[in-house]
Amino acid sequence: MRLTPLPFLALAACNDSTLSVQKYAPEVEIFSHGDGATVLEGAVQRFQGSEVDNDDPPADLIATWSSNARELCPPAPPGDDGISTCEVALTPDDTSVSFVVVDGDNQHGDDHLNLIVVATDAPTVDLLAPVAEGVYYSDRLIAFEAQVGDAEDAPDALTLAWSSSLAGPLDLVTAVDSSGHATTAGNLNEGEHYLTLTVTDSGGKSATDSAVIEVGPPNTPPECAIVEPADGSMGQAGASVTFKGRVS
Repeated sequence: MRLTPLPFLALAACNDSTLSVQKYAPEVEIFSHGDGATVLEGAVQRFQGSEVDNDDPPADLIATWSSNARELCPPAPPGDDGISTCEVALTPDDTSVSFVVVDGDNQHGDDHLNLIVVATDAPTVDLLAPVAEGVYYSDRLIAFEAQVGDAEDAPDALTLAWSSSLAGPLDLVTAVDSSGHATTAGNLNEGEHYLTLTVTDSGGKSATDSAVIEVGPPNTPPECAIVEPADGSMGQAGASVTFKGRVS
């Protein structure tokens, strides 16, 4: 009986077998929003997703956020914790969101969700003061008033910006009460001003109203004089006397 040495058998077995390493695609999940979630048009959404990859560290991965209509955020690696974040305002055209992560071996994992983006209305604005018929002086405070509103946002959540054709943007701090009545005051230089009030809501939609006013020079006291009767004049007791004056 002829025997074959065992070391030779072991070597032959190693030469005949192939060692392979199994690579896995990243496991991906969007956890910030549920499928079918309702969001407002223009409101900034904070999308977040997680990835797990046993082969590559987060720095070697590329995460991409997109909708059915466009790219939502530039491709970038997830954070060290494996979390990827995308902050973006959606439009009614964005009806679905995709989160895709690609590893160094070009394997990818993805997750998707559908969204309902509700269209919003623009705010409303009615400039109440100043008005064209008013009298204004460059050295006197001028009252600014308006009525503002929005179907989705509370009045005090709206952004109000005043501007003048002569002075540019006006540095006015405007108070807005719960009814939408907005008030402030400030000075304007002498001249004709085309005033504009722009109101912007949280969704980025805006409305404007305007007025043209004339601002005069600094206010001065009036000048007045008695024209008749002349100083020192005399008359009979009980007689009618005519008084005349001049003001400027």
